Amino acid sequence: MVTINQLLEALDTAGQNHKQIKATLINVDPNINTSGEQLYPLMRIFPDGSQVTVDQVRYRFAVAIMDRHREDFTDAVERISDMHTVMLDIYSMLRFVYRGNIAGSWNINDAITPFYDDKTDIVAGVAAVIEFVCPNLRDYCDTPNNNLTFPNIN
Repeated sequence: MVTINQLLEALDTAGQNHKQIKATLINVDPNINTSGEQLYPLMRIFPDGSQVTVDQVRYRFAVAIMDRHREDFTDAVERISDMHTVMLDIYSMLRFVYRGNIAGSWNINDAITPFYDDKTDIVAGVAAVIEFVCPNLRDYCDTPNNNLTFPNIN
């Protein structure tokens, strides 16, 4: 069974290997303190939950790819367009690297949504939920259980 950390590492590696992305961050903190560092274009990733059924597990990751734009917003749409292409590159890279992988497959869930922000930093880009869908092996945990016996359920 695949873990969230393994999938985060795959997403992070895809971002780090894209020639346009300068930095990747894995965190849930909405405030990005740049402290003068060159972080843009930036790919930001964090776990967004999972859905478990009898047959499969869908791990969701919120991914935002952004770049700085001018304060007058004159190039915000251009940044959104560029970052949309980068998002498609990341998705294609994941699909190519993991093609035929029996562990599971990468999918974009729903839409790639444009955004801009002038509150924490002056950025524009796109966000998407990228999923990794894998079989639910229903394997059992080896955690000791102190010989716990469960009551009958009628």
